[in-house]
Amino acid sequence: MADMEFADLFLLKKYRRLGIGRALLQQMVSDRRRWLLCCYAQDELANAFCRQVLDELPFAVSELDRDESGLQRFLVQA
Repeated sequence: MADMEFADLFLLKKYRRLGIGRALLQQMVSDRRRWLLCCYAQDELANAFCRQVLDELPFAVSELDRDESGLQRFLVQA
């Protein structure tokens, strides 16, 4: 499926909304490999963040079915 996998990005509250998470995800997926990004489906903030950043990418992004552990999965292909 994917070459690389990333899950559970967490920033302390004082470092949120500074563009750190967005820059990290953008830099990470720009290496031209296929990435599987995962976040907990119940975490509304994480899901909203992932969807917003992934919508901004110039790459193909597919939303996959949730797995049995409740992870929302996104496949990013450059």
